[in-house]
Amino acid sequence: LQNRVMKEYPELENKGIQGNTYYSLVFEMDGSISEVIILRSVAEQINVEIEQYFKEYPQWSAPLNKSGKPVRYRKNMVFRYRI
Repeated sequence: LQNRVMKEYPELENKGIQGNTYYSLVFEMDGSISEVIILRSVAEQINVEIEQYFKEYPQWSAPLNKSGKPVRYRKNMVFRYRI
């Protein structure tokens, strides 16, 4: 993801923009991602790439099971963008 952002938005590097973008992924019972929620960001361009990146991989993980049954869940994550 870091390389993708740097390739698509070289102006971020030129402006010295760096930092953490916090986001949540909502996984459905089949393991697909239904939502990408940006919680805190350093640049709109990074938000766009995070959202696009996860839309390209709809079946991101195996379903999470609780008591042997698949459940819907939300996972908070961080993307650290450094120059």
